[in-house]
Parts: sequence; C-alpha cells; structure tokens
Amino acid sequence: MTFAIKAKVTDLLAETFAFSAQKTMYGGKRVANGDAIFVFASENKGGPGLIASGIVTSSKSIPKKRGIARQTPRVSVTIKRCALAKHPAKSSIARTKQSVSRKLNNASANRASITRSP
Repeated sequence: MTFAIKAKVTDLLAETFAFSAQKTMYGGKRVANGDAIFVFASENKGGPGLIASGIVTSSKSIPKKRGIARQTPRVSVTIKRCALAKHPAKSSIARTKQSVSRKLNNASANRASITRSP
C-alpha cells in the first residue's frame, strides 16, 4: 500500500528518515515494512510540503493510553528515501499562486456576470 506522513523534518536531504510516535492519517496505523510512503515536511512547522518518497524499513504501532476516550493512532517508522521531490518549495509556491489566480479570475468573472444582468 501507499501511505503519507506529515511531520517536522530537520534534514530535507537525508537518506533515511526516522519518526517516533507520529500521528497517522489515511489508515497509516496499518503501515508495514516494504510499503511506499510520501514524506511531507509539515508546513505548519516551517517545512516546504512534499519532500520525498520512500520505502518503510521498519514500523511499530504505539499502543493507546488507558483512560483517554479519543486518541489518534500513532506509529514509529523508519523510511529509506527513494526519490526527492522536484523543487519542493517552488512547486508548493507555484500551486498556491495558481490557486489564488484561479479564485481571483472566477470571482471577477462572477462579478462581471452579475453587473451585466438586466
């Protein structure tokens, strides 16, 4: 299967990434050795977004704590990098600019059609 992990990454060019007790997303609690995974350096923590893809070399589910009703599953994983993302910061900025530009164009088109109505 293919998974994604979003975490604080200190070395964007590392050959191996190790993440301890990370929250999972999209069924990540089932991640296993040999699975493909995309690594996102968390934008919330100063990262550029997608930075690499790799293969999980080790994984371990973290048991839930007793007495807490709702908990996000957590896993510890080690990932061997297979490929770096092409210009992660540039592609992220370009996508944002395209999205904003598209929204502005749609908004101005909507305003134009509203003002032209009889």
